[in-house]
Amino acid sequence: MPYYKLCLQLFDIANNTTAKISSQLNMHGNAHIKSNTHDILNELESDSALIHTERLTRCYNKLKAVNEVSLNIPRGRIYGFLGMNGAGKSTFISMLMGILPPTSGTITMFGETVSAVKPCMRRKIGFVAQEQYFYPWMKVRALGRFVSSFYPNWCEAEFCRLLELLQIPTNRKIHQLSGGNKTKLALAIALAINPEILILDEPTTGLDPVARREFMESIVAQARNHNRTTFFSSHLVHEVEQCADIIGIIHNGKLCFEGMQEVLKEKTRELVVPSNTELKIPKTAQVWLDESSNSERRIVIHDTTLDFNDYFNKLKPINIRRLSLEDIFLACVKGKICEL
Repeated sequence: MPYYKLCLQLFDIANNTTAKISSQLNMHGNAHIKSNTHDILNELESDSALIHTERLTRCYNKLKAVNEVSLNIPRGRIYGFLGMNGAGKSTFISMLMGILPPTSGTITMFGETVSAVKPCMRRKIGFVAQEQYFYPWMKVRALGRFVSSFYPNWCEAEFCRLLELLQIPTNRKIHQLSGGNKTKLALAIALAINPEILILDEPTTGLDPVARREFMESIVAQARNHNRTTFFSSHLVHEVEQCADIIGIIHNGKLCFEGMQEVLKEKTRELVVPSNTELKIPKTAQVWLDESSNSERRIVIHDTTLDFNDYFNKLKPINIRRLSLEDIFLACVKGKICEL
């Protein structure tokens, strides 16, 4: 393939470029939680998802970097894809973007089920990669004009508005921009194509705390103001907690959890009992962590059907603790999930 065509292909791929839930959940009543979350849980069904993957897998020889991941990205929601470094987040997104072909599994995107994403689908996706691949000699506005030729829905007025809003210097060449400004430029380009969905792969990597916060606030504002579906990956728990209303947790290539952030917090508990205490755990529960020290045993369980206080308060002595999202995430990836 001629070099210039390869550059254009890589540019098109890598820079395709690039509410909180308003209802408040009653934190003490299962029936109230169920009624308030019914509509959003329905959005997680594959039939109503903007993007749905079914047992999506990517292997490198014997290593399964992504292992039969089935998830749903509902329309109009902010989906935080949370996982440690090396969990499989970037590999999964690369398959969504058509950069890597799946080893097996399917992707349903914009109503069409395919084994690999088509170029016509990528034109509907605004993509911000973990690292930005821009022509370094171009100036900012020239880069916008170049990219606009690939996207029929490109909006020059929106691009200029975003450049001003994100305070991106337009009189500099790309190689003169800071890492933060390059990332914000990628976001401006991704939004100017008027995408149906915005996909971001660890977008704040390498940004300082101020730039990171400004960037994520821009993402949330765009999602709320334009009802734009957003899917972003991160290993930073507070980043996901701040922005996402739906969370997927991936570990060692497998999807451990998918659902509303509020439900994850409400329906996960840590049980603390004296060491060597036997507990009858409901069969509906997922045990995410079970560890003992010299004096106590800690068990973290997730169960969407259980009233924790009603069930476990009958068992003494026991201490039932609510957990932060960070503690839940650490328990989920630290302990081996087992269905009882």
